[in-house]
Amino acid sequence: WTRVVPTSVKNAAELLWDTEAGQRLGKRAGQLGENVLDMISSDVARQCIIDVTVALMKLLESLHTPEVKSMLHQCAIGTVRFVDVLGSGKAKQLYFDVADALWALIEVGSDPVMVTSLAEGCAQVCFALERERESLKRRRKKGYGAAGGGGGDGDMDAKVDRLLASERRRERDRRQLGTYPPGKRVVSDNNALGR
Repeated sequence: WTRVVPTSVKNAAELLWDTEAGQRLGKRAGQLGENVLDMISSDVARQCIIDVTVALMKLLESLHTPEVKSMLHQCAIGTVRFVDVLGSGKAKQLYFDVADALWALIEVGSDPVMVTSLAEGCAQVCFALERERESLKRRRKKGYGAAGGGGGDGDMDAKVDRLLASERRRERDRRQLGTYPPGKRVVSDNNALGR
Protein backbone atom coordinates (compact mmCIF):
# COMPACT_ATOMS: atom_id res chain seq x y z
CA TRP A 1 0.00 0.00 0.00
CA THR A 2 2.99 2.30 0.43
CA ARG A 3 3.36 2.28 -3.37
CA VAL A 4 -0.31 2.21 -4.34
CA VAL A 5 -1.49 5.14 -2.23
CA PRO A 6 1.15 7.71 -3.32
CA THR A 7 0.73 6.68 -6.96
CA SER A 8 -3.07 7.00 -6.75
CA VAL A 9 -2.80 10.41 -5.12
CA LYS A 10 -0.34 11.57 -7.76
CA ASN A 11 -2.56 10.38 -10.61
CA ALA A 12 -5.63 12.04 -9.08
CA ALA A 13 -3.73 15.31 -8.67
CA GLU A 14 -2.53 15.22 -12.28
CA LEU A 15 -6.06 14.57 -13.52
CA LEU A 16 -7.36 17.41 -11.37
CA TRP A 17 -4.86 19.98 -12.61
CA ASP A 18 -5.33 18.93 -16.26
CA THR A 19 -9.02 19.88 -16.22
CA GLU A 20 -10.25 23.41 -16.91
CA ALA A 21 -11.75 23.65 -13.44
CA GLY A 22 -8.48 22.43 -11.95
CA GLN A 23 -6.54 25.10 -13.79
CA ARG A 24 -8.93 27.75 -12.51
CA LEU A 25 -8.49 26.34 -9.01
CA GLY A 26 -4.72 26.52 -9.37
CA LYS A 27 -4.92 30.13 -10.51
CA ARG A 28 -7.22 31.09 -7.63
CA ALA A 29 -5.05 29.20 -5.13
CA GLY A 30 -1.97 31.05 -6.38
CA GLN A 31 -3.74 34.40 -6.05
CA LEU A 32 -4.94 33.45 -2.59
CA GLY A 33 -1.40 32.52 -1.57
CA GLU A 34 -0.07 35.86 -2.78
CA ASN A 35 -2.76 37.75 -0.88
CA VAL A 36 -2.07 35.78 2.31
CA LEU A 37 1.65 36.46 1.98
CA ASP A 38 0.96 40.14 1.36
CA MET A 39 -1.19 40.32 4.49
CA ILE A 40 1.14 38.45 6.88
CA SER A 41 4.21 40.33 5.65
CA SER A 42 2.69 43.77 6.28
CA ASP A 43 3.96 46.07 9.03
CA VAL A 44 0.74 45.60 11.02
CA ALA A 45 1.02 41.79 10.90
CA ARG A 46 4.69 41.86 11.93
CA GLN A 47 3.86 44.18 14.82
CA CYS A 48 1.06 41.80 15.85
CA ILE A 49 3.50 38.87 15.81
CA ILE A 50 5.95 40.82 17.97
CA ASP A 51 3.27 41.82 20.51
CA VAL A 52 1.85 38.29 20.71
CA THR A 53 5.33 36.84 21.16
CA VAL A 54 6.12 39.29 23.96
CA ALA A 55 2.79 38.48 25.63
CA LEU A 56 3.55 34.75 25.39
CA MET A 57 7.02 35.26 26.87
CA LYS A 58 5.60 37.25 29.77
CA LEU A 59 2.91 34.64 30.35
CA LEU A 60 5.44 31.79 30.43
CA GLU A 61 7.71 33.82 32.70
CA SER A 62 4.86 34.49 35.13
CA LEU A 63 3.89 30.78 35.13
CA HIS A 64 7.44 29.57 35.91
CA THR A 65 6.87 29.12 39.65
CA PRO A 66 6.84 26.13 42.04
CA GLU A 67 3.15 26.76 42.73
CA VAL A 68 2.23 26.29 39.07
CA LYS A 69 4.31 23.09 38.90
CA SER A 70 2.51 21.74 41.97
CA MET A 71 -0.86 22.73 40.47
CA LEU A 72 -0.08 20.90 37.21
CA HIS A 73 0.91 17.77 39.16
CA GLN A 74 -2.33 17.94 41.12
CA CYS A 75 -4.31 18.45 37.89
CA ALA A 76 -2.76 15.24 36.51
CA ILE A 77 -3.79 13.34 39.65
CA GLY A 78 -7.29 14.82 39.46
CA THR A 79 -7.59 13.83 35.80
CA VAL A 80 -6.62 10.23 36.60
CA ARG A 81 -9.20 10.12 39.40
CA PHE A 82 -11.84 11.60 37.10
CA VAL A 83 -11.16 8.96 34.44
CA ASP A 84 -11.41 6.28 37.13
CA VAL A 85 -14.82 7.61 38.12
CA LEU A 86 -16.03 7.73 34.50
CA GLY A 87 -14.96 4.12 33.96
CA SER A 88 -16.52 2.71 37.13
CA GLY A 89 -19.53 0.40 37.07
CA LYS A 90 -21.72 2.96 38.80
CA ALA A 91 -20.88 5.55 36.15
CA LYS A 92 -21.79 3.10 33.39
CA GLN A 93 -25.19 2.57 34.98
CA LEU A 94 -25.53 6.36 35.23
CA TYR A 95 -25.01 6.69 31.46
CA PHE A 96 -27.97 4.40 30.80
CA ASP A 97 -30.06 6.30 33.34
CA VAL A 98 -29.21 9.58 31.57
CA ALA A 99 -30.24 8.07 28.23
CA ASP A 100 -33.57 6.94 29.70
CA ALA A 101 -34.18 10.35 31.29
CA LEU A 102 -33.41 12.16 28.01
CA TRP A 103 -35.81 9.90 26.13
CA ALA A 104 -38.52 10.64 28.70
CA LEU A 105 -37.82 14.37 28.25
CA ILE A 106 -38.14 14.00 24.46
CA GLU A 107 -41.46 12.24 24.90
CA VAL A 108 -42.73 15.09 27.08
CA GLY A 109 -41.47 17.69 24.61
CA SER A 110 -43.16 15.99 21.66
CA ASP A 111 -46.52 15.76 23.42
CA PRO A 112 -49.17 17.90 21.62
CA VAL A 113 -50.01 19.71 24.85
CA MET A 114 -46.36 20.72 25.31
CA VAL A 115 -46.05 21.81 21.68
CA THR A 116 -49.10 24.06 22.07
CA SER A 117 -47.75 25.45 25.32
CA LEU A 118 -44.38 26.23 23.74
CA ALA A 119 -46.07 27.97 20.81
CA GLU A 120 -48.17 30.10 23.17
CA GLY A 121 -45.13 30.93 25.29
CA CYS A 122 -43.17 31.95 22.19
CA ALA A 123 -46.01 34.20 21.06
CA GLN A 124 -46.20 35.87 24.49
CA VAL A 125 -42.44 36.46 24.58
CA CYS A 126 -42.47 37.97 21.09
CA PHE A 127 -45.38 40.21 22.04
CA ALA A 128 -43.59 41.35 25.21
CA LEU A 129 -40.40 42.07 23.23
CA GLU A 130 -42.39 44.09 20.69
CA ARG A 131 -43.89 46.18 23.50
CA GLU A 132 -40.44 46.69 25.03
CA ARG A 133 -39.08 47.84 21.67
CA GLU A 134 -41.87 50.38 21.35
CA SER A 135 -41.22 51.57 24.91
CA LEU A 136 -37.51 51.89 24.14
CA LYS A 137 -38.27 54.00 21.07
CA ARG A 138 -40.47 56.30 23.15
CA ARG A 139 -37.74 56.71 25.79
CA ARG A 140 -35.21 57.51 23.08
CA LYS A 141 -37.49 60.12 21.59
CA LYS A 142 -37.84 61.79 24.99
CA GLY A 143 -34.10 61.64 25.59
CA TYR A 144 -33.19 63.10 22.21
CA GLY A 145 -36.22 65.37 21.74
CA ALA A 146 -34.18 68.54 22.10
CA ALA A 147 -31.56 67.40 19.63
CA GLY A 148 -34.16 66.10 17.18
CA GLY A 149 -35.84 69.42 16.47
CA GLY A 150 -39.13 69.64 14.65
CA GLY A 151 -40.74 67.32 12.16
CA GLY A 152 -43.05 64.35 12.22
CA ASP A 153 -42.58 61.04 13.94
CA GLY A 154 -40.76 59.63 10.92
CA ASP A 155 -38.27 62.52 10.94
CA MET A 156 -37.83 62.17 14.70
CA ASP A 157 -37.15 58.43 14.40
CA ALA A 158 -34.58 59.03 11.69
CA LYS A 159 -32.82 61.74 13.71
CA VAL A 160 -32.79 59.60 16.86
CA ASP A 161 -31.36 56.68 14.88
CA ARG A 162 -28.64 58.94 13.46
CA LEU A 163 -27.74 60.25 16.91
CA LEU A 164 -27.54 56.74 18.34
CA ALA A 165 -25.41 55.55 15.42
CA SER A 166 -23.10 58.52 15.94
CA GLU A 167 -22.75 57.67 19.63
CA ARG A 168 -21.97 54.05 18.80
CA ARG A 169 -19.30 55.16 16.32
CA ARG A 170 -17.69 57.40 18.93
CA GLU A 171 -17.70 54.56 21.47
CA ARG A 172 -16.17 52.20 18.91
CA ASP A 173 -13.46 54.76 18.09
CA ARG A 174 -12.65 55.17 21.79
CA ARG A 175 -12.25 51.41 22.17
CA GLN A 176 -10.11 51.19 19.07
CA LEU A 177 -7.83 53.92 20.36
CA GLY A 178 -7.54 51.96 23.62
CA THR A 179 -6.35 48.96 21.60
CA TYR A 180 -3.39 50.98 20.29
CA PRO A 181 -1.84 52.79 23.27
CA PRO A 182 0.96 55.30 22.68
CA GLY A 183 4.14 53.56 21.59
CA LYS A 184 2.27 50.57 20.17
CA ARG A 185 0.90 52.17 17.02
CA VAL A 186 1.95 51.03 13.57
CA VAL A 187 2.14 54.17 11.45
CA SER A 188 4.49 53.08 8.66
CA ASP A 189 1.95 50.95 6.79
CA ASN A 190 0.18 53.75 4.91
CA ASN A 191 -2.34 54.48 7.65
CA ALA A 192 -3.15 50.79 8.01
CA LEU A 193 -4.96 51.38 11.27
CA GLY A 194 -7.74 53.14 9.48
CA ARG A 195 -8.34 50.30 7.08
